[in-house]
Amino acid sequence: MLVFETPRLRVRQVAEKDLGVLIPHRCDPELTRYITTHTPESAQKYYQGLLGPWSQEDQAWFCMVMEQKSDGQIVGELVFRYIDKRSLLAEFGYVIQQAFQRQGFGAEGTQALLQHAFQVWKLHKVLAICDTRNVASYGLMEHLGMQREAHFRQHSRMGEDWVDLFQYGLLAAESAWSG
Repeated sequence: MLVFETPRLRVRQVAEKDLGVLIPHRCDPELTRYITTHTPESAQKYYQGLLGPWSQEDQAWFCMVMEQKSDGQIVGELVFRYIDKRSLLAEFGYVIQQAFQRQGFGAEGTQALLQHAFQVWKLHKVLAICDTRNVASYGLMEHLGMQREAHFRQHSRMGEDWVDLFQYGLLAAESAWSG
């Protein structure tokens, strides 16, 4: 099982036991205002598809929870997928539970993931995408050293609205974790 440790966090693959915490958060319209908000049924289906071994095939998502080492509380989740494994290109994302936002958990967890991605998986580049209105998300990407590479206009549907997305990228050679 893939596990990363940071000073405050244990980052591990999502498990069935986590769904009682994760599903209500995926249904919270405030927490998910910049990503897809789920019904309890669609959230259950989403997470069920992420349980079990990760295939590591292109486009197959791998979901990890970030839990506090001190008390085991889940502070958020990270997702990762190869876009093109042969080209060593991948995408990642994150959701931080509201009670744990603005405490550095997002940076701490994603830094551990990126270090592993560049040093162990030997990736050439990672991407992340966010709604252009999500200042905290692209602020984290910039904090990680990522560069804004694209502004996709009316690129995704959120409910009945079309929203713009930013794409950020980080090359291994430009990262703090190139090893």
